[in-house]
Amino acid sequence: MTDKTITILDDEQQQEPVNVEDQASTAEPEQAPETPAEELDPQATIEKLMAVNAELSEQVKRTSAEFQNFSRRQEEEAKRVKVRIREDIIRSLLPILDHLDRTLAAAGQGGDGAFEALLKGVELIDKDVKKIFSDHGLKTISSEGEFDPALHQAVMMEETDEVEDQTILQELQKGYMLNDRVIRPSMVKVARNA
Repeated sequence: MTDKTITILDDEQQQEPVNVEDQASTAEPEQAPETPAEELDPQATIEKLMAVNAELSEQVKRTSAEFQNFSRRQEEEAKRVKVRIREDIIRSLLPILDHLDRTLAAAGQGGDGAFEALLKGVELIDKDVKKIFSDHGLKTISSEGEFDPALHQAVMMEETDEVEDQTILQELQKGYMLNDRVIRPSMVKVARNA
């Protein structure tokens, strides 16, 4: 062992050299912890480890089975939700089928009121379709005012000085937003100043 000196500071910050060998010789020698006799037997240790391993393997199998059951239940629930959504959509479209049936029946009868009945049936269908779409978050994009490339698609330009540049002159096809997201931009004709 080498002779090393360690400096210890006391409360008054005075340095006092201490010899490490002196302290080592005064300290009591460490004793090894006592081990039970059964831990010294390798066969007992192996059997104990095998029992722990078997228990952990069972836990892994149970956890894996529980996870597979959980995954299966989630998939089944997702399928049930899709079926319910489809049913709700179809149910909401049934009044349109009713109006179409009545409209076709009235138009097929002919007579003086056939055209008015046909027109009334088509108006009811249009009203119902718009209500269903509106209930599901569909909104029509306005095509009045200035051209907005995020909402409109310019498919035609017309040179004119009668209105400001980039003003929408005509809507060629309606655009729609679903829950504040554009799903189809409006196709428009835009003014261009020469």
